[in-house]
Amino acid sequence: MYHFSLDPTGFLLRQAVSTVMQAQKGARYCDLCVSPNGVTFGISVIDPSTGIPNIYFTLPMEPLNFYTIRCRGILYLKVDIRNMHDQLLEATAYDFLSLSGHVTLGHIDFELVDARTKQIRATEISVISSKYGRIAIPRLFREYQVIVGIPAETFRIMIINLHHIGFQAYAEVRENVVFLGVGDQAVTLPKDERCIIEGDVGILLFSIENIKPLLSASILSKMVWLLGQSGGPYAALNFPFGKLGNMLFYFGPVF
Repeated sequence: MYHFSLDPTGFLLRQAVSTVMQAQKGARYCDLCVSPNGVTFGISVIDPSTGIPNIYFTLPMEPLNFYTIRCRGILYLKVDIRNMHDQLLEATAYDFLSLSGHVTLGHIDFELVDARTKQIRATEISVISSKYGRIAIPRLFREYQVIVGIPAETFRIMIINLHHIGFQAYAEVRENVVFLGVGDQAVTLPKDERCIIEGDVGILLFSIENIKPLLSASILSKMVWLLGQSGGPYAALNFPFGKLGNMLFYFGPVF
């Protein structure tokens, strides 16, 4: 049995789920991991040329993000994200969101409760499969030695300009400067109050081919964090936004 509810942040979750759907065009299902320590939404983005996942999107939410959370064990569900998105379209800034269910059921009970009128809108979200166990989060998770923070608006302008040149982007991180570029074209970002450089130096790779979800995520954030390991080469992009936590994109071999 599991149950979790969010303060009036259903509107924010709708924006996050919309970003997920942009990350994988035509996506029908997403991963949902529910545990006593939080809830994580996730979706793999498939490289059309190889059929292999090369980007993984997650939205991890810790207990402090919830009004209530109850769960026995760790459950891994595959749910109908289109169905969930359609229901979240009804969410307003005043709605509490409640999701509950059981590993043996083929659906999640979905409720939106208006904090002003107490009106309840209830439906069911299809669960395609369920089992005990975690989502296989990429190895980069929480293992960052290279950390760069860029204002979201600056990041957005840079990737729009670089997208006209190519899709395989890189961040060359030095002690006091970051070069963000594609091919032989790069933008220089000196370390200052607008560009934060912490940890080790290194070169991080990420794709901007599917630019729409990156732009959408950056609009919801004030800062964008490029994260990686000193040995590289692949990056994670972290977009903090509001009470729901952080949206993360992992690039490179997913598992």
